[in-house]
Amino acid sequence: MKPTSKRTRNHSTGLPPVVLGKDAQATLGHRTPKLRAKRRLKNQRRHPRTSQVYPVTPRSPTRKPGRKGVDSRPVAPPLPAQLTPDAQQIKSALDQLAKAQAELTASGIAVLNVAHALGRDAVAAFKDELVASLVQDDLLVDLDQLRAAAPSIPLPADLKLLPEASLNWLCHHFDICAHLSPGQEIEVPSSQLDRYDLQSPLPYDPKPLTKLRVIAPGWKRHNQSLIRPRAAMVTPAPAVSPDSDFNAPSQ
Repeated sequence: MKPTSKRTRNHSTGLPPVVLGKDAQATLGHRTPKLRAKRRLKNQRRHPRTSQVYPVTPRSPTRKPGRKGVDSRPVAPPLPAQLTPDAQQIKSALDQLAKAQAELTASGIAVLNVAHALGRDAVAAFKDELVASLVQDDLLVDLDQLRAAAPSIPLPADLKLLPEASLNWLCHHFDICAHLSPGQEIEVPSSQLDRYDLQSPLPYDPKPLTKLRVIAPGWKRHNQSLIRPRAAMVTPAPAVSPDSDFNAPSQ
């Protein structure tokens, strides 16, 4: 059996023809268009799925690439082009801005006033509590008695002034003042005797005016009585007739 071969002659050199085998023919023949077409047809017959062309479906505009099943937010329509404002519109906008600024300033001042009022009320309430404690604990009365007895107590001169200095400090910071002074004699209407802490009982038939002698001062704050003054009624001396005999022996 004769081997299958193909003789070719090189016409440019004039050499004898060269016999090519099947492998050489396959190597040289894959470059020819006819052989490439045959191979393409053969591959399409062997693998029909690879040669099938599928239609390309366009992507949905409501989905983002790379995120399946997640719709993107709708795009807002573009805003219409604004016209150039005139002088009247600019003036109106500036007037509104000035009005808003004035209202904001007034509101801020009102808030500050309320805060200051709350602070003053809190301080006043705290002072009221301290004064009530001074009255309930009888500190004012004790300091006043200590001031009256300080000259007769054997203490250094600086300590003798301590009760009076304490009372002056309380009077200055808490608006407290003494009402009347010891030894003072006053005439009081009978209807106002309840304003004093009397050391003696009231007479059965009091006169329109009653004379009192102050024993200990009282204390006031903002014209309101905190502690009533202690006083005693001054009894007038009995009237003596000129005809009475003082040297007469007693029976």
